[in-house]
Amino acid sequence: MNDTPNLNMPYILAAQAQKHVTHNEALRALDAVVHLSVLDRDLLAPPLSPVDGDRYLMAASATGVWAGRDAQIAAWQDNTWIFYGPQQGWLCWVSDEEKLLTWSGTAWAEVFGNAVNPAALVGVNTTASDPDKLAVKSNSILFSHDDVTPGTGDIQTKLNKAAPVNTASFLFQDNWSGRAEIGLTGDDDFHFKVSPDGAIWNESLVINKDDGLASWPQNSFNENLMYNMFPDGGRFAGSPEPKGIIAPSFVSPPYLFSYNSSVFSAYGKNTYDSTSFGGASAAQDSEIIDLLTRFTSSDYYRRYSIEAYVMKITAGAGTAYAYNIDGTNYYLTFTNSTAPRWVRSSWGMNYRVLSGAIFVDPPVATDLYVDGVKQSGNFVMTAADGWKQLVYICTGDPKSFAGSDSVMFRCCATPGTEILCALPFLLPTQITPHADEIYGIVPTMEAWQ
Repeated sequence: MNDTPNLNMPYILAAQAQKHVTHNEALRALDAVVHLSVLDRDLLAPPLSPVDGDRYLMAASATGVWAGRDAQIAAWQDNTWIFYGPQQGWLCWVSDEEKLLTWSGTAWAEVFGNAVNPAALVGVNTTASDPDKLAVKSNSILFSHDDVTPGTGDIQTKLNKAAPVNTASFLFQDNWSGRAEIGLTGDDDFHFKVSPDGAIWNESLVINKDDGLASWPQNSFNENLMYNMFPDGGRFAGSPEPKGIIAPSFVSPPYLFSYNSSVFSAYGKNTYDSTSFGGASAAQDSEIIDLLTRFTSSDYYRRYSIEAYVMKITAGAGTAYAYNIDGTNYYLTFTNSTAPRWVRSSWGMNYRVLSGAIFVDPPVATDLYVDGVKQSGNFVMTAADGWKQLVYICTGDPKSFAGSDSVMFRCCATPGTEILCALPFLLPTQITPHADEIYGIVPTMEAWQ
């Protein structure tokens, strides 16, 4: 072996004449590549007046005597260019850029730039590991705008998630257990959540992405002060609302209007002190038992519930106001009576289809919730769905809706469809429906007089 394995410096051989030549060649190589610092890495041709000891990194497609020396080190030594091929792991300082490079074996890359971009893991004063690929252990963290780019003074922190169902948030922990979280958690509304133990989370504030309206799920002032604007309290027992527990007789509600010869009639009522729940009065129909079970927590409350009638709507044979949904024709069956409506208002009622099918279509600037879950569009129901509570939240512009467009909801059905309707309510404010809450009787102010 005549040369060293890494720097390829020549050995002085036994009985070699002019040993100083070999020795000086090795020193010249050491002088060129040890503590390697080059003047430039972008030149496409050798400089016209190099100084002894000048070094450069060869740019791609260089010309002249540098041609074909891509990525090598060119050193001007003894009035000629000497070329050195880098070895993996070599470091090189580029003076005009003030950057440190390393040779990967195939390319030069910045140690504090491209060489760690991308980096699998980065730890500052700690060890990073999946899924926390960036980990910082410090009493404070400073982010500042870029002084190198004058004229803006801006700085942004960006959290980007893949889809609405994913999460982009800040999580605050106590001894590695979550206690508060803010951000887009599971949808594109802005959420503020807190937790006592990292497992149970309570939403304190939600800001709707569409209109900027804020709701307070845990202590909604609107919901805690609800009263029904329907004078019969949705009990279908006449107006004003009966002031006692008993609903004496069915009265068709004046705030609902039938279309296509649809017929309103009494189906039954939730009876006070029913034998179905251990009382003495008449047993309940199974459909009414199912309804009471949805919004009362025990048989005790179902037994002594305030009476309210359930109304049956039988869709007529008329074919006006037709809607074709997935090949089925639905015709307008009933809607609210013509009257001004509030801009920020909520209309709710409970439906059950006995036979046939219905289609509900939320008007413009109205959000539809079914059992507390917001719908992306219209909703079709059949007998297999059982009871559903539909809540319409009006979000319209006052100049477009208040006193002009009276439609709060439309219920369409196939001819002859039988629908049960129970406990409607109209609130002069917006509520926040929840999947775990079904509203029962919402009394009017009349009930408390």
